[in-house]
Amino acid sequence: MQAQSSRTAEYTTTDDPLPRPAEEEFGSVAWQTVKQFPHLFRVSTPINIERLRSFLDDHPNPLFVSSVLTALKEGFWPWANTRPSEEYPET
Repeated sequence: MQAQSSRTAEYTTTDDPLPRPAEEEFGSVAWQTVKQFPHLFRVSTPINIERLRSFLDDHPNPLFVSSVLTALKEGFWPWANTRPSEEYPET
C-alpha cells in the first residue's frame, strides 16, 4: 500500500521563507514597547521547537524551515504595519 503524501507538506519544499517584519518596524514605538514590556507579549507554543528542528535537519528547504522555527519562537507577524496611516497616533 502506497502512503499518501500531503500537498501542504510538499509545498514546504518549494515555498519561500516566511517574511520578516520590515526593518522600520524594529524602530517603531510599538516595537520599543514590546522590548520594554516583554511579559505583556509572551510567545507561547505547545510545540517543542528544538525537537521539531531535529526532525527537519535534512529538509530540502532549510530557509523555509528556519523561518517557521523563528516564527514559532518569536511570533508570527510577517506583514506587521504599526503605522497604517499618518492620521493614527504612535502606539
